[in-house]
Amino acid sequence: MRKISFKVLTLSCILFLIFIGCKNEKKQVEKNLEQMMSQPVSLGLEKMQCRRAPIKDNGSHYKMVVYIDSTECTPCSLSKLRFWNPLIKKARTAKKGIDYVFIVAPKPSEMDDINLELSITDLKSSIYLDTAYVFRKVNPSIPSDRKYHSFLLDKNGKICFVGSPIDNEKIKAIYGKTIGLKQ
Repeated sequence: MRKISFKVLTLSCILFLIFIGCKNEKKQVEKNLEQMMSQPVSLGLEKMQCRRAPIKDNGSHYKMVVYIDSTECTPCSLSKLRFWNPLIKKARTAKKGIDYVFIVAPKPSEMDDINLELSITDLKSSIYLDTAYVFRKVNPSIPSDRKYHSFLLDKNGKICFVGSPIDNEKIKAIYGKTIGLKQ
């Protein structure tokens, strides 16, 4: 009997800690999103090297920004950029007035791999190389966690959506509704 009650007590404590942990994580996410959306984002593209198709100021309503920083395997992330192409094509075909901007901030030791990946990628969008880490310096409100590194800016540079629509179907649906793109 004692063993059963000890197991029940242990299980209850674990469930309680999981519940508390989820609640704290949710509060942290809310805090991060609030912090990100509190001020406009400055891309600083003029201080970066454009490696493919510089964006033109054509009066677009939105800019989808994907920031790939040196905290992750940059060449690995670059090899996955092609997964954005169907979404880019769909938005352009629907004439949704959205520019896609990819900012890559690699470690100096990764530059040979980066140059190779950039030479073979078939991404149909702008890619900027941020070797001076300008983007991070001018946008300290963006958390270092990768899940916050894909976001949609409105025409005033304010974040109106956070998340990667290529990683999650639910996020993709919300993203589509945000820009008026039918699934």
